[in-house]
Amino acid sequence: MSNELEGSGQLEVTSDEMFVCSEPGCGKVCKNALGKLAHERSHVAKEDDAPPVAEEPIAEAPIAPAPVPPVTVIDGPPPVKKATRAEPRNLNIPPMHKAHSNIRSVKMMDPRCRTNPETGIEGCEDKPGAYGSLWWKTCPHDPYHRLERHEENRPTLVEICASCEKAEADHDGSHTFERSGRLLQSGLTTYVWFSEEPNLRQVQLTPRVGGTLYGLDPVIWRRGNGWIMPNEHTTKPLVEFCEYHNCWCQNIVVRDPEYGNYCKESAAKRVKLDMKGKSIEAYNQEKLDEQMDATRVGGSRA
Repeated sequence: MSNELEGSGQLEVTSDEMFVCSEPGCGKVCKNALGKLAHERSHVAKEDDAPPVAEEPIAEAPIAPAPVPPVTVIDGPPPVKKATRAEPRNLNIPPMHKAHSNIRSVKMMDPRCRTNPETGIEGCEDKPGAYGSLWWKTCPHDPYHRLERHEENRPTLVEICASCEKAEADHDGSHTFERSGRLLQSGLTTYVWFSEEPNLRQVQLTPRVGGTLYGLDPVIWRRGNGWIMPNEHTTKPLVEFCEYHNCWCQNIVVRDPEYGNYCKESAAKRVKLDMKGKSIEAYNQEKLDEQMDATRVGGSRA
């Protein structure tokens, strides 16, 4: 048996009794209590020095890769985007060929920029020193279009009583308002609005009505004063018009290099005969048809 020595605090082995290790799974037999104690301490040291057990990673859902934007490889400087010209506009005006008005009239746009007292826009044409200058070239507005004033009057109508002939709002209530179906105009409302319209003019080229201006061709003279063809406008071009007088149709079907463009073949033939000084048959339809059939337009010569 082992006994503690008084005053020393040491363990003395006095017997050869065998001791078994109490650590689970070991079962080693020690000779004495001191050996057992030393052996059990070796188990504690092994547990402290053992490496940590790695935890199994948690499976995560796969993340789809972000889409990669396409990369454009530019060889040299980027291309310069050219300004596209606006498509010519068709006003869809029906043809109008007045009888016995066989005059060739070229349609042009003239510059105008006058002060408008209703809108308060100052006109470049009215500025000091503008007369005689090329003011339309420095005008910040569009001198080839104007603001057209439109006005519409709408009456205010109310129904009156059948017995007292007063409106329901003015009814005194002494009797029941009886509907009569008759309306009274109680007021007039005026609506005013503005729309942008092109400055279109006609230039006569038929010798018997046009002639020359200061010895110049009428079109050339007006070009010197800022007039342009409708299809020459930089931002708001128009489809070219029929050259028959007072006809504003833009659906051209005949193009003659000498006598102009027309929306009907008969109009082109009438203008050609008039410009050549030939009288057009007015009373005999059969002779007029023969005269029209004998005239060629569209590049040919009669």
